[in-house]
Amino acid sequence: MPIFDSFGFGGSDPVRVAAQMTVVVPFYSGVAYSVGAILRKYKVTDRIASSLRSEREPEVFGPEEAGVEWIRDPKEDPAHESR
Repeated sequence: MPIFDSFGFGGSDPVRVAAQMTVVVPFYSGVAYSVGAILRKYKVTDRIASSLRSEREPEVFGPEEAGVEWIRDPKEDPAHESR
């Protein structure tokens, strides 16, 4: 039996550890299997991979949202404002 004193496991009971592992390991493997099946059913991994591979479209916003001030050239007369 290995000595676990150097790892801080000085007071562990190997029989108890083995008994817990016979319950904990199957439980967590069942949880992982179920989560994996749900992710596969809804193709979550495919969606994540395709979103990482695709280029994002640039966000379009108006000058007001960008904080840009419109400066009009006084020489330029718009057609709708003439006369």
